[in-house]
Amino acid sequence: MLIFKGLRNKVIYELRQAKSKFYLNILHNAKGNSKLIWQGINNLTRNEPLISENFQLKIDGILTDDKATIAATFNSYFIDSVNGLGRNFTGGKLDISPISSPDEAFVLAQTNVIEVNKIIGSLKNSKSKDVFQLDSMFIKKHQNKLVPPITHLINLSIEHNVFPSAWKQAIVTPIFKSGDRHEVSNVRPISILPVLSKVTERVVIKQLTTYLGDSKFGLHPLQFGFRPNHSTETAALHLIEQIKYKLDKGGVVGAFFLDFRKAFDTVNHNVLISKLSKFNFSSETLQWMSTYLSDRMDDRMC
Repeated sequence: MLIFKGLRNKVIYELRQAKSKFYLNILHNAKGNSKLIWQGINNLTRNEPLISENFQLKIDGILTDDKATIAATFNSYFIDSVNGLGRNFTGGKLDISPISSPDEAFVLAQTNVIEVNKIIGSLKNSKSKDVFQLDSMFIKKHQNKLVPPITHLINLSIEHNVFPSAWKQAIVTPIFKSGDRHEVSNVRPISILPVLSKVTERVVIKQLTTYLGDSKFGLHPLQFGFRPNHSTETAALHLIEQIKYKLDKGGVVGAFFLDFRKAFDTVNHNVLISKLSKFNFSSETLQWMSTYLSDRMDDRMC
């Protein structure tokens, strides 16, 4: 018995040491990059998918394991929760502003095999299947053969100002957050989009980022979110410096913070398109954007 306890304690000690080294290695490899640090923490604390073979959901106070009923309940909840918030905001379709500087209008440009090859190579290795049973691992494995046809499809989309309907289908997986696992309100949806749509999005994002960063019609210098070389750290540093400056001048500083629930889900697409027109987007690009945002669907619930 004493030998067993000694070996057990040694195993427990070694496991704790290994975990400690693993966590420290994540911090060391991040080299102060907060994004990589949080990605590592998120991977360590990530919850498993909620749906299992014997999963039960509480509907009207009664537990059920019928998969069709559970999927329909999740679907209704995810849609209604966003629609309910959206009704609290006023404002409908706004007028599209005419292009003020035709020579400087933003027009989506077609891509090439070099760019698409680079984008596919940068995709995260994932075995999560989309609605076509494709994943990034498969695309990367057969990259040399697939890059030319993928490039052709993306260029057809840009040429005709239409985002393919087939690329708008998503597989939605409910992920447990906290609380009672049987309550529909304690989950959040994760959507698995088609791999080809992700490649197309990166082609467009690169052009958008360049235009909005360099053009006179671009974003305000103090727009920190979702921009290269901008982050919550740069926003916090700017705020701190502004506070210190005001206090040094003998002023008083007050702050008011807002946190929007489901901020991206409640964006009015018509308002968004009208705002893009004020950034001197061409009518063809606005048409592509409109088709990208419209008629999205969930193919099935996992």
